[in-house]
Amino acid sequence: MPVSTYAELQTSVGNWLNRADMTSQIPDFIRLFEARVNRILRVPEMEVVASFTATQESTTLPSDFLSLREVRVAGKLLPSMNPQQLREAARISGGTTIKGYSVVGTALLLAPAPSEVGSVIKITYYQRLPALSVSNTTNWLLTAHPDLYLFGTLTVASAYLKDDERTGIWKNAWDEAL
Repeated sequence: MPVSTYAELQTSVGNWLNRADMTSQIPDFIRLFEARVNRILRVPEMEVVASFTATQESTTLPSDFLSLREVRVAGKLLPSMNPQQLREAARISGGTTIKGYSVVGTALLLAPAPSEVGSVIKITYYQRLPALSVSNTTNWLLTAHPDLYLFGTLTVASAYLKDDERTGIWKNAWDEAL
């Protein structure tokens, strides 16, 4: 059976588990697998470039943001700094040219605050894997690597079922596919 949609993945997981009583838990297993993928996977398919106009020192990052690769202003690569270093660099420079950035929670901090109206900031970041659902039936990972989804979901399911022998089998298959 092909595994190219959310419904097909759910059916396949149930078939591989050989358990008809797990239908209501399978979506949870898929969510937990996706959470794990979002913590560990960083591949080109997850990269996004976004541009925005900075008008203040703090800007909210995109809602699908996982981690930052780079920040550029007028084509110039900005260095990453911790918030304390960023404040110190802004204080010492006293200028208006942005010296660096820091990520704090869901915000991108720039220092000093952009003085020119319309400072265009270009970020390259890793985006969260689009979660599968009834309304979002597929994503790039399921399309390209259905085995990762299947074996990763089975690893979560077998841990839930306390099936230690199967957990190791599915985890090995997931690790190999990864």
